[in-house]
Amino acid sequence: LLLNTYMDAAQLGAKQTFIYQLLDAYPDPSGANQEDHFGLFRLDNSPKPAAVAIHNLTTILGDSGANANTFSSGALNYSISGLPSTGHNYLTEKSDGSFQIMVWNEPDVWDQLNDRAIAISATNVTVNLGQTFTTVEIFDPLQGSTPVQALHNVSTVDLGLTDHPLIIQVSAAT
Repeated sequence: LLLNTYMDAAQLGAKQTFIYQLLDAYPDPSGANQEDHFGLFRLDNSPKPAAVAIHNLTTILGDSGANANTFSSGALNYSISGLPSTGHNYLTEKSDGSFQIMVWNEPDVWDQLNDRAIAISATNVTVNLGQTFTTVEIFDPLQGSTPVQALHNVSTVDLGLTDHPLIIQVSAAT
C-alpha cells in the first residue's frame, strides 16, 4: 500500500510525501497487537518488507546522471489496454533518455468485516510503447531492484498487475 501511496502522490503532483511511522513504537513479542507495528522498521532496526520495497523503488527510479537535475524531458507516446478502473499509470524519464512507465492497480486488498487480506488475482494489461525499443526491462519493487524480465526489440509489453506498481524501463528506441 505504501508504494501505491507514493505513486498516487506523484500522479497528483505532490512535492513531498510523509509516511508514519519509521520504527515500531512498542515491543510486542506475540505480534498480536497490530497497532504496535506501523513502523517501516522493527524495534531492532531491521527493515520490514515495506521498507525494502521503498528502497527498491527509489533505487530503480534513481538518476545519478551528471545532468539529472537540469535535463529537458521528452515525451513517450504510449498507451495501455486492459487497465481496470482502479488502475493507474505514470511516466518519468531519466537523464540518459530512458523512460519509466509505472503501472499499478488499487483493488480492495482488505476484508474489514472479517479482518483479513483479500487474495488478488492478476489483471492482464498490454502496454503499447508507441515504437520499438532495443531494451525493455520490467521491475517489481517487491522482488528487488534488478529487472525481473528483460526484453529486446519490442514495441509492446504484457503485464500481470496485482496490487502494487510494476515499472517498465525503455531505452534505445530503434
